[in-house]
Amino acid sequence: MFPDNKRKSSDMTTKCDQLAPAGNGSVQQRCTLSTMLNRPSVAFPSETGELAMGEFDPSSSASILKAARVLVIGAGGLGCELLKDLAMTGVCHVEVIDLDTIDVTNLNRQFLFRQKDIGKSKAEVAARFINERCPWMEVKYYHGKIQDKPSSFYQSFQCIISGLDNVEARRWLNAMICGLVRLDDDGDPDPDTIIPIIDGGTEGFKGQAR
Repeated sequence: MFPDNKRKSSDMTTKCDQLAPAGNGSVQQRCTLSTMLNRPSVAFPSETGELAMGEFDPSSSASILKAARVLVIGAGGLGCELLKDLAMTGVCHVEVIDLDTIDVTNLNRQFLFRQKDIGKSKAEVAARFINERCPWMEVKYYHGKIQDKPSSFYQSFQCIISGLDNVEARRWLNAMICGLVRLDDDGDPDPDTIIPIIDGGTEGFKGQAR
């Protein structure tokens, strides 16, 4: 799912790893992707079709998700949704970066913010909200420009999810991540140096992701 060659901490004994198995009906159990994937369902007659049942073991992805380090760029309308979704998916090690501060006009759709947060850093408030509401999460924040971070910063993540609101920043991010790809002796891209980017954008009621 994610390249595993990126920086890994040898002492990753975190809140995420220390979580005890959730009991029946607990909040933690209800709020995880694993619970949804493991719900009893009627198997398809054939296990070789496009929606093969029995050939995918949801439990096999749990350790990968727990160890993955994901960067969320932007803590606005999309960023709030992304942080919530990552928490519900079981990706515990998340970092978020945003230069913007909270405005009163953000409160109607950016649900991690409250009236008292106006004027504060979006990244800081969003990270604090997720960490308090979802104790299994470890969200770090950066208030600043993505251009101020060195290439080594981006190399430390297994996946980058972008919720930027301008074309210039998107182009810069794309160039940075593409520049991290190394070629092997045959001139082909080394898969271990490829960092997936999921890019999303919205305008009014329209949206796209790629």
